[in-house]
Amino acid sequence: LYTDDMAVDLVMAANQPLISRYMSDRFPYPYTHEDAAEWIAFTREESEPLNYAVFLGKELVGGVGAAHLGSERTGTYEIGWWLTPTKWGRGITTAAARALIDELFGVRGAMKLWAPVMAPNTASAAVATKVGMVLEGTRQQTSLKCGVRHDQLDFGMTRDQWASS
Repeated sequence: LYTDDMAVDLVMAANQPLISRYMSDRFPYPYTHEDAAEWIAFTREESEPLNYAVFLGKELVGGVGAAHLGSERTGTYEIGWWLTPTKWGRGITTAAARALIDELFGVRGAMKLWAPVMAPNTASAAVATKVGMVLEGTRQQTSLKCGVRHDQLDFGMTRDQWASS
């Protein structure tokens, strides 16, 4: 979980253009101290904490999180992740995403997980595959980022798929 004293470390880890390049605009660049304070406040106010800082030793290096979709999608969560570029390629994101998935299915009773990934983000697509998610479809030119339209890859996993993995 995020705490108020993580703001400076969060800015240092998150303020990288390579992170936000293929993420939702909810993850800004530049990533400012105000952005960090707002994010930490949001996570602290969650009735059920679903967003976690990722550490390598004592260093904050990324984050994983989920949003419960609710209503007719009760039991369905959208999940996502990010990692500071200097730590890419070490399996950190895969391990953190796996831990989140196990919590959502094993503790919170999730029935379905969904991870939207912009098609050029091959690293996130690889993470989704490594944790056992399945490519369920492609939405043509769904995402607009920096003036360029990108396809969205929809990865998913059901409770049954998780239980049999």
